Amino acid sequence: MELWHKKIQFKAIALVICLMAIALFFIPDRVFSQVDLLPKNKIKFQGKIIEDEDISAVGIVGKYILIGADEGNTIQVLEPNKKRSKYRVAGNIELLGKESKAEIDLEGMAVINNTVYVTGSHSSNYKTIIDENNRKNVFRFQLNPETGKLESSIEKASLQTILERDKILSQFANIPYNENGVDIEGIALKSDRLYFGFRTPVLHDDYIPIVVVEFEQINPSDRYELRYVNLDGNGIRDLVAVNDGFLILTDETGTKGSDYRVYFWDGNDDLPKPDNRSAAKLLREIPAKKNTKAEGLTILAETASSYRILVVYDGVAKGNPTIFEIDY
Repeated sequence: MELWHKKIQFKAIALVICLMAIALFFIPDRVFSQVDLLPKNKIKFQGKIIEDEDISAVGIVGKYILIGADEGNTIQVLEPNKKRSKYRVAGNIELLGKESKAEIDLEGMAVINNTVYVTGSHSSNYKTIIDENNRKNVFRFQLNPETGKLESSIEKASLQTILERDKILSQFANIPYNENGVDIEGIALKSDRLYFGFRTPVLHDDYIPIVVVEFEQINPSDRYELRYVNLDGNGIRDLVAVNDGFLILTDETGTKGSDYRVYFWDGNDDLPKPDNRSAAKLLREIPAKKNTKAEGLTILAETASSYRILVVYDGVAKGNPTIFEIDY
């Protein structure tokens, strides 16, 4: 009899475990990540952060957080402590090689699995950079999610040919960003295609261009799409892919310390057409202290009703990494 009861108990426990597994499997639109255990609001970056008041891009590979500064040429790999409340520099990836000191105006980062994409601004006459061409590049490499080490060569491409040949973008390709010239600040990846988000130019009726292209097709330059999104006159600071579209971090162009907002965009062209009802949806505002700029955005978790995002700031020591919950 005792043996029979033990068998019943074992079967009951096994049934509960199976039901829990099934329930987890069917949680809608959930992104499970090693960073789900991050504290609710704040984490800290530690160690020797390069250009630590100019952090402009952020991404995640495995347990590691990756950051980059717009006045550097390096992606830094940060490793967490046990509580995942502090992330310390564990390694550097020099995009132009260890000997180069050139700046690339690094503005955006996209990650899929262990593949990392990084974009320069492709802008003209931004501050004083020794070699202007260095900022007109897109980089791709692979990172080992277990060790945080580089495990591939660093590939490089440039959008400049697309910018100079496109009938719309060519009008803005070689003028300063503060005169409404080209300034790419965000990059995201969905279905093997890269989405490059522009802070400027802001076009007629406040439309912002987004170039959509596969990495392998960047240099041939004839296999790309140009889509448009209306963000109420704001430019793109960063964007990241989510299940049904993208989250876009924005601010007012040419304004320091302006309002920062997060929009949802389904990825379709926003230009008004008879059969087009696509439009970006404002989700929430993102606070920023005076003289700081919300620059980098990545997704931590996603459910059927909310997003959990990480934002990094330019203009404050070590990026002030802050976690926000967004209901939708």
